[in-house]
Amino acid sequence: MEAEIDLLVYRLYHLTYEEVLLVEPEFAMLKEAYEACVVMEEQLKS
Repeated sequence: MEAEIDLLVYRLYHLTYEEVLLVEPEFAMLKEAYEACVVMEEQLKS
């Protein structure tokens, strides 16, 4: 649950994957999965 909230916060502030790693070096999600979340958000907005 905490990881899901963290992800929502990162996306709320439009952090890139690299910026997330600066905040949380042990971030468990792969870059491709994180960027897929970004693409899905953009598709939902349109």
